[in-house]
Amino acid sequence: MKKIKLVLCICFISLFMAGASILQADWDYAAGGYFSNIQFAGNDGWVTDNYGRIHHSPDGGTTWEIQESGFTERLYGISFINSTTGWITGDEGIILHTTDGGMNWTPQTSGTTDRLESVYFLDALNGWAGGRYGTFVKTTDGGSTWTPVTVTDKAINHIDFVDANHGWIAAYKYIFYTNDGGANWTQQTNPTGKILKRVMFADTLNGWAVGYSGKIIHTNDGGTNWTEQTSGTSESIWALSVLDQDTAICAAMDGVVMKTTDGSTWNQTILPGYDWFWGSYFVDANTGWLVGAGGAIYKTTDCGTNWNPQVCPTCSGLRRTNFESSTCVWGCGNMGCIIKSTDAGETWERKDSDYDDWIWSIDFADATHGWCACDDGTILVSTDSGESWTPQTSGAPDDLTDVYAYDNMTAWMCGKDGYVVHTTNGGTDWVAQTSGTTEDFKSMEFMDNMNGWVVGANGTIIHTSDGGGSWAAQTSPSSETLYDVSFVDAQKGWICGTDGTILYTDDGGTNWTQQTSNTTGSLYRISAIDQYNVWATGYGSVKTTDGSTWAVATIPCTIGMWGLDFASVDAGVAMANGGIVLRYTSGGVSVDDPITLSPIRNFPNPVRSSTLISFNNAQPAINASVDIYNFERSAD
Repeated sequence: MKKIKLVLCICFISLFMAGASILQADWDYAAGGYFSNIQFAGNDGWVTDNYGRIHHSPDGGTTWEIQESGFTERLYGISFINSTTGWITGDEGIILHTTDGGMNWTPQTSGTTDRLESVYFLDALNGWAGGRYGTFVKTTDGGSTWTPVTVTDKAINHIDFVDANHGWIAAYKYIFYTNDGGANWTQQTNPTGKILKRVMFADTLNGWAVGYSGKIIHTNDGGTNWTEQTSGTSESIWALSVLDQDTAICAAMDGVVMKTTDGSTWNQTILPGYDWFWGSYFVDANTGWLVGAGGAIYKTTDCGTNWNPQVCPTCSGLRRTNFESSTCVWGCGNMGCIIKSTDAGETWERKDSDYDDWIWSIDFADATHGWCACDDGTILVSTDSGESWTPQTSGAPDDLTDVYAYDNMTAWMCGKDGYVVHTTNGGTDWVAQTSGTTEDFKSMEFMDNMNGWVVGANGTIIHTSDGGGSWAAQTSPSSETLYDVSFVDAQKGWICGTDGTILYTDDGGTNWTQQTSNTTGSLYRISAIDQYNVWATGYGSVKTTDGSTWAVATIPCTIGMWGLDFASVDAGVAMANGGIVLRYTSGGVSVDDPITLSPIRNFPNPVRSSTLISFNNAQPAINASVDIYNFERSAD
């Protein structure tokens, strides 16, 4: 007999209803930031940053963990007298104290709301803190009480003592000295007339001070006389460590590190791809650290001959981030910075671009092929997953600000003065396209190899439906600078810009309408996840969950967000000044007691072409899943 194939379609519906629980979605710190200062006590080390975080290492800097300060203000000074007892100061007069190595931090009452940039403790009882407008406070009971001391009305940048009596203050362009434990302070002469950021002594006679414009001054008589030394750089110097009367190390902007071993001659080392050091600390004659912008922590074990990063440094200015896949995400910024994550932004590594200027945008067409849009018309291309980068010639006369990579052969870039270039052979040739405007472009988006948009200054929007063979202006309801554009399909898209501008279209840009963003802050990046869920950020952040109604969103950073991209509603990355990287994760739904309905059978079968499945979801905010199982059976 002829065999008859029967297809049985059975659907099981699991509803996450009464027993379900919603897990919190949140932004977490992932990398970077302005690292202000560092100190070690044995193997335990601490670093302060610009968002109230305290980074702690229990093993000489091999690993780092976050200690909660309870504040989001920037933290600056650190002073530990041993591995358990220490103080940290910051903005708004913050003074924090710990007696358990930072497991718990307790605020102390400083009596001021001014920034306290430096703190120094001689022992468990006696300490000083100083900062903006000459604010200077002293304690003799471990910080239970702080008493104001009048020394100067100039900003106090650094405090250093060598014993209970002898101490110095770097305050604006001046140095002040005490030989009686701070009872009296005497002004000393700074021969450079430049702002001094650090002062440090090896003993009561020999010391250095460093500051703006690469200035280094030295004394061998306790500061009675200061003489200028040749630093070999004009970059401002912020970090200083004095090891003995002949040996000192300081660090500046643009990765400049200087060292003297004879007390007068400074030799220079450049750490490539790095741009700003703020703090340093040595635990012995050989072992020390540097910290600075981009969350950089560098360690030396040979007195500064070699420096190795202990934490992946980003840079002081990240500008773009893009997901290449659900797990692979890229970022870029100044000093040729390229960073990559393969775990959706949880951890990051820096890639060597062999380039030292601004990279404004990065995009990968697949796991292997990617391009960067850079300063002065420079293009970088990688064909090995970002391990190496090769320059390509764009012909653009000025900066290229964004790139869209369609596949390993096809890409577009836009830039200043209305410039658009296009390649169809992997970048061997880049051909200029006529945009019809000389306005500066900021961003571009393509939905396929034909349909694309570019936005820029003075409300400029242009569109192509033929891969850039021709570009036509679209009517913008705003004259603000438009910084970013994001589409979910060929019809629905959003644009963001200055003064809280958000524009929307549902017809491919034939008509653009302005949406109320509920912020007046400039919005630099926008990421449309789907037709309902869209985020925008810049100086302030907003989001919508219905495609039209915008509400203020909390992204824990206040210094200017320049990068934003989402792989899904559950995974996103944001990047900011200071090289800060934030990672968004959604907990999704945790099912405590799922309800499974009885099987629904498709009968007669296979005659019926469709089956309607209906159910009542008691919690509409929670998604229901439909699992379909097909079983085949043969019958004689």
